[in-house]
Amino acid sequence: MLFAGGRNTQGMEMRNHEKKNQRERNTLAKEVSQYADLNYRIELIPDKKEGGFVAVIPDLPGCVSQGETEVEALKMVEEAKAAWIQATLECGKTVPMPRDAYSGKLNIRIPKTLHQRLTLESEREGISLNQEIVVALERGLVKI
Repeated sequence: MLFAGGRNTQGMEMRNHEKKNQRERNTLAKEVSQYADLNYRIELIPDKKEGGFVAVIPDLPGCVSQGETEVEALKMVEEAKAAWIQATLECGKTVPMPRDAYSGKLNIRIPKTLHQRLTLESEREGISLNQEIVVALERGLVKI
């Protein structure tokens, strides 16, 4: 379609549409890369039936791969992770963030007498009760 100025508006629309699609592909690729770079926990399981290893990313349901060696299985699951993330984003779904299974926080119940001993020792040392418990655990003074 030409206008009086001689411009082909249909061609311009097609180029604009293609530019928009390219921007969307670039945005998707960047987003996939950002998620793929996150530290997802990988479980490596020996395959006793078939041989080799199976690699699973528990935070990404269904993201599984395998390989003849541990290294190959880990490499393959990285590729599977990127494909899983891309497919999830293309479907308009949210990619789960990796869970931090070891936050450093632990709530426990202990006997009152142990609580008292730890508190008195922390006061004597001039440190917090939390620091005293960490030190005691690291030294193996408190048996788990």
